[in-house]
Amino acid sequence: MIKEALVSFCLTFAPVEHTSVPSEHQLIFDIAKCVKQYNEYSNTLDFPVVLAAAQAMHESNWGLSRFAREGNNYYGIKTWDLTRPHIKVQGQEDANFGMRAYPNLCFSVADYMELLLTSKTYTYFREVLSRGEYTWEELLEGLDDYATDVEYRAKVIKMIYKIQEIMDLAYG
Repeated sequence: MIKEALVSFCLTFAPVEHTSVPSEHQLIFDIAKCVKQYNEYSNTLDFPVVLAAAQAMHESNWGLSRFAREGNNYYGIKTWDLTRPHIKVQGQEDANFGMRAYPNLCFSVADYMELLLTSKTYTYFREVLSRGEYTWEELLEGLDDYATDVEYRAKVIKMIYKIQEIMDLAYG
């Protein structure tokens, strides 16, 4: 089961920890490391590294958001279980939810991947991903419920191309 793989993964691999806000490039490569390790370890669908990096960069404003800095939440993932580690949204301290807080970047990445690889909400995403051949537009159609922004898909696709460019420059 993926949940067991998540716990084992996070306990097995050396976590990626940042004592300060990492550079944009370092954050991309750290996310890529977490995704690649999780893909190898979990034996599930081959999750696209560039998508995980692009969504993290978009959701966390390149790692600068308060939730990323204070709680390693790079994907804007909420929790309604307030007994779990979380951070309250400023001005909404009485809300019945919080933004999840993670001990390190890889926990955040693994939880995000588990969400997309197990939730009924993202069934179409998994169907497209399992085919192995898809366009970004088609794959991201399966994430239409991830955010309320009607331009979300276009923004993430734009970020994907930016991340691909950075990775191409680094890896040749």
